[in-house]
Parts: sequence; structure tokens; C-alpha cells
Amino acid sequence: MSTDKDITKWYVSAKLKSKSVLQLHANDMEKLRKDYNIESIPRFILIDTEGKIYNSSMPFPTEPAFEMILRKVLNLKEME
Repeated sequence: MSTDKDITKWYVSAKLKSKSVLQLHANDMEKLRKDYNIESIPRFILIDTEGKIYNSSMPFPTEPAFEMILRKVLNLKEME
């Protein structure tokens, strides 16, 4: 999710990114900060398709722990 103030620049950038990743833009940054307790950006939050938050403080995607957490969550979802 982007918090860019220039929506046009964000849109052009989002179109160039992977089609397998949902690109969103936050229109109300203050509400987003309050609702998700965001203190800094970037912030990585793992949310499933039902809107359930699995991890609100994900590590950077380049860190090995990121993939480990994803694999754990995917395995849990397969077991349900």
C-alpha cells in the first residue's frame, strides 16, 4: 500500500510492478496510522483474503524471516 501524495506517480509506478501483487493507495494517511498503529514507513503487514491480520510487524521482504512467516501461514491455511 502506498502513501504517496502524488496519486498519478503512484499509479504509473504501480502499473510497472508485478501483476501478482495487489497495489493499493491510502487516501487517508491519518486514519491508516490510527487504525493499524503505524509508526513508520515502510511497514509490512500480512493480511489474508478474509481481512484477518496474521502479522502486523512483518520483517522486510529481503529478510529470511519474511519467507518463513509466509510459509508458516500458507501451511496453516492449507490445514484449515
